[in-house]
Formats: sequence, C-alpha cells, structure tokens
Amino acid sequence: MSLMPRLLLPRNAAVALGSLIVLAASLPVRAQSDADVRKQNQQLAAKVQDLEKELEAARKEASASKQRIADLEQQVAALKRGGVAAAATQPAPLQPEPTSIDESVPNASPRALFSAIVKSYDETFNGMEVGRAGEPHRKAYLRKLEGWKTAMDRQHRGPITWHVRMVGEQPVTERTRIVKLQAVDPKTGAELGLPFDVVLSRALSDRLATSESRGDLGEMVLRGTAVPNVRVNEQRLSRGAFDNPPFIGPLAEYTFAVDARSLLPAKEDAGEAESGSMTPSTKPAANAKPGNTAPTPTK
Repeated sequence: MSLMPRLLLPRNAAVALGSLIVLAASLPVRAQSDADVRKQNQQLAAKVQDLEKELEAARKEASASKQRIADLEQQVAALKRGGVAAAATQPAPLQPEPTSIDESVPNASPRALFSAIVKSYDETFNGMEVGRAGEPHRKAYLRKLEGWKTAMDRQHRGPITWHVRMVGEQPVTERTRIVKLQAVDPKTGAELGLPFDVVLSRALSDRLATSESRGDLGEMVLRGTAVPNVRVNEQRLSRGAFDNPPFIGPLAEYTFAVDARSLLPAKEDAGEAESGSMTPSTKPAANAKPGNTAPTPTK
C-alpha cells in the first residue's frame, strides 16, 4: 500500500485538462493543413487565370476566323459575278495564225521539229514511272531515255530550208558571227517557234554584211542541216517557270543547232536557186559535218 497521498481532482477539472492536452497535440497539424490549403488555392487561382486567358484568346481567334470566312465568301461571290460578266463580254479566243507549210514534216520548221520529238517521247514512254534517284525505276527510265535520245538525234538530223528574220546578234569575232533568227512562214509571216542562234562562218558573215550594207535584211532564207540535241538532265523533273531549255518530259529537255550553209535575202536566194549559181560557200556539201552548235532556242 502506497504511503503517498493520492491527488484527487474534481471531475470537471479532469475533463478540462484532457481537452487541453488533445488541443495542444492537434495545433501543429491544423496549422500545417491550413498552409497546404492556401497553397492549393493559390495554384488553382493561377490555373483559372491561365485558362481564362486561353479562353479569351480562343474567342478572339474564332472571331477573326469568322471574319476571314465572311471576307472569303464575299470575294468568291464577287469573282463568280465577275466571271459571269466576263464570260458574257469576252471575245472569242484567237485562232492560230495560218501557215502555208506542212508542219507534219518534222524539218519543215523549228516548231515542227520540236513537236515531232515531243510526240515521239509521249508515244515511247507513255507514262512510264520515273522513280527516285538510285531506285530501280529511275535506272530503267534513264537507260531507255538515253537510247531514245540517241535515236531522236540521229533520226531528225537533216537538211532544212527555213525562211527567217534576224532579230538579234552577238558581238562579231574575227572568224565567226552569231545571229539570232526567227523562223517565219514564207507566205503568212507567222512565227514558227522560238528564236534560235546560228553560228556563221567568216564567208557567210561577210556575205551577210554585204546584204546589210544594201539594206536587204528583211526576210531571208536559211539553208543548212538541223542538228537536234535532246539533253538528259537528271535535275529537270518538270517544265518550271521559264521552260528554258524547252521541256520534253521528265529529265529530258530540247536543244538544237543549225549547221548553216547559206543565209541570203529571200529574193537573192530564189535567184541563185533558179540559176543554179550558188557559190561554193552556199552549195550543200555531200558529206557536210555540223560546225559549232548554237545555244538553246531562246524566248
């Protein structure tokens, strides 16, 4: 039996003391929970602000899109109205200039020569797959293209007699002269393709200078040999903005030259042809070989 006297507290005091102990124990936890709540509230408030900004931006964008759509609809309607009006007043399309020569013959004109080569390309390749560089399709296409090019260059090389006008020239050197010529129909004057350059020998250049001194350089007659040169260009897949050199098909472009034997005013050429008095510089050579090749036809 303990000799210490027992400390007896009234019942109410005991209950109060217990409550104080529990309250003291819970104070740090509650303080921590309040801090977390404040932090979460701040984060939520920041997210709400961000979303409100995004919502406002989306509303502005939607408004701008609606306005853009309305503007485009107005433009389309205006173009349709204008198109109908234009169709009602537009004159009939211009008919091609008449020609007196048979351009189904490839060497009849520069235009006929180019058209014949393009037609042959279309018939030969007929949509053949070009493929990408290094692929089997590309290799097969290139093999066929090289063989076709050789055939075209050989097949369409031949004598020509074209009526032309001189439309320009490059500086004269000691031995040669380069003139830019435009082929024309001998009767209607219609242009028959793009202008092209021809390299004249010293003899032809001197004779042309004589005709120039007399003021005879109107319509002339060019006699010689057409030398087509289909060029394989592995970088050329399409026509392009300028189409120069002229596009035949993927990887193929068109150039040609003329090995000139004579270039005379039309009246003078006709006189020599009738009399058979063509000078050695103008007579066709039986085994003539092409001289310097002229650049690609230019626009």
